[in-house]
Amino acid sequence: MPPKILITRPVFPDVIAMLREYFDVEVNEGAHYTPEQLQAALKDKDGVLLAGGEKINAATLEGLTRLKAICVSAAGYNIWIYPPLPRPASLLPIHRDPPTKRWRITNGD
Repeated sequence: MPPKILITRPVFPDVIAMLREYFDVEVNEGAHYTPEQLQAALKDKDGVLLAGGEKINAATLEGLTRLKAICVSAAGYNIWIYPPLPRPASLLPIHRDPPTKRWRITNGD
């Protein structure tokens, strides 16, 4: 079973399609989450893509033992934080490859 991730705000369909190649993706099409709603939505998730001003803090992360990755999408800058929090993390940017126009996860190469 692939890891489960939550995307907190709708993003480009090709980004969702690329992520679905690797993950079980849930997209929030509704209103912004409150901190309590976000925490509840993340209980069974391995990762989250925060977008559009969503806030995450220590209180929101409390008890989320399954969560391994947090990505923040803002002003075109995307970072995956991996491995599991709160240990030191590697940063894996996501970017659009100009020749293919496909999104890809960069592994530092």
